[in-house]
This record gives sequence, structure tokens and C-alpha cells, in this order.
Amino acid sequence: MREDIVSSSISDFRKKEYIESIMLVSKTGVPIMGNPPPTSQPDLFSILAGVIFGGAEELVGKSSRKVMEVSIESDEPRFIKMNPMGDKYIIVTVFKKHDQNVMSEYNDFLKRLETAFK
Repeated sequence: MREDIVSSSISDFRKKEYIESIMLVSKTGVPIMGNPPPTSQPDLFSILAGVIFGGAEELVGKSSRKVMEVSIESDEPRFIKMNPMGDKYIIVTVFKKHDQNVMSEYNDFLKRLETAFK
């Protein structure tokens, strides 16, 4: 992983008005960089993200399929996405709102970020 690229990319992207928080965590739930939502502790947030993503991998069959994304919606405009980064990491993003333009920008961000994990 290219930490310099990941760190600057996360730092820049979290400045968007529609981002509440963005955090890189290991698939085992260890916080790597970024910030959790203001109401969460980094360690707890990371552990829960790792468990949820790991559960999704088990549900789809880890050995035969790859989880591309886990999304969590609530009754508020708030929206959470978890995407794998390389084999060991997950990027967890909490959106204040989401629409087609926001998701398009986010997908572009993920594509740029993936290059740091190759």
C-alpha cells in the first residue's frame, strides 16, 4: 500500500460537503487512517466494519466470489458504504447524503485509490 497516496486521497475526499467520515480499516478490524463518525470510537467503528464486511464475505462464499461493496441505509439521508481495497483493507465511508452525482464522484475516488493498493 502506498500510504502517502492513500492518506492524501482520503484527506482530500473527506473535505467534500456530503462526507461525514471516511476511514481505512483492515479486514480484521484494525483502524489504519481516517476518522470514524463523530459519535463513534475509532477502534469500535473499525472492529464493527471488519465484522460486517467479513460476514458479507462469508454469506457470498469467500472462496468463490468477491464482495465488491456493502451498503447500509438508514431512515435518514445518512448512508454507509464499505469497499475492499486490495486483499487486506476496507474503505468505510459515511455519507451525509447520496445521489447519482455523489456516487459518481465516489466511484471515481475509489478507482484512483485502488492504484495505491496494487
